[in-house]
Amino acid sequence: AGVRGWNQKMGILEHQLAATKAYVAGPRFTLADIVIGLSINRWLMTPMERPDYPAIDEYFQRLAQRPGFLKHGCNGLPRRNAGPPIRRRKPSRFESTSCGQSLPPVGKC
Repeated sequence: AGVRGWNQKMGILEHQLAATKAYVAGPRFTLADIVIGLSINRWLMTPMERPDYPAIDEYFQRLAQRPGFLKHGCNGLPRRNAGPPIRRRKPSRFESTSCGQSLPPVGKC
């Protein structure tokens, strides 16, 4: 389970977004996109290995253009940049998260 399982679930989302070419449920933004967008943000903020998912990257870019998502889509923290942070490796403890906040050392909150 763990990281591999999470990445597999994101693969299901990748397939759906590749099919709709817009939002989770189709061509229009819906309530589902709010929940999924927050989940993607959490997935991107977690320092772990993840596969390349171009449809998710494009989808997150679309969400990042929405004022409400920019304001509230980062776990309640203000977003300091508009682009999604797509990490393929574990970041150092001094790199920023997608919200522009610094990650604390592991085990230190």
